[in-house]
Amino acid sequence: MKIVVIGSVAAGTSVAAKARRNNEKNKITVYEKGEDISYSVCGGCKLIPETTFKRVI
Repeated sequence: MKIVVIGSVAAGTSVAAKARRNNEKNKITVYEKGEDISYSVCGGCKLIPETTFKRVI
């Protein structure tokens, strides 16, 4: 399944991570217009294996 996520702050990366956990064969692309892929209170990033992140200008 192809999944496109618009916005990669907390909710966007959470959705992408959940989609990856549900099915490792999902093709996931995340679009973000800002400089940061994700952030949280502790400052840690969420890294999702085999997921394409694209910055939109």
